Amino acid sequence: MKIGRVHAVDCDAELSNRMIRYSMRPSPGTIGQLVKLYVYISFEGIIYTHQTTDREQTPVLTFEVICY
Repeated sequence: MKIGRVHAVDCDAELSNRMIRYSMRPSPGTIGQLVKLYVYISFEGIIYTHQTTDREQTPVLTFEVICY
């Protein structure tokens, strides 16, 4: 299920160097392991869940989005 999207801009002079890809860096520890189970991001920056989450059991999932 799609849950969000991120967007970044690279103002490089050369068009070939402007392509941006995205990846995810989960937080360390138990929450980071849960993020890997529940969330992923496409190279295009669309954030998805692998499965539904239960807010009662997992109220917060923390991760960073890396642009490269």
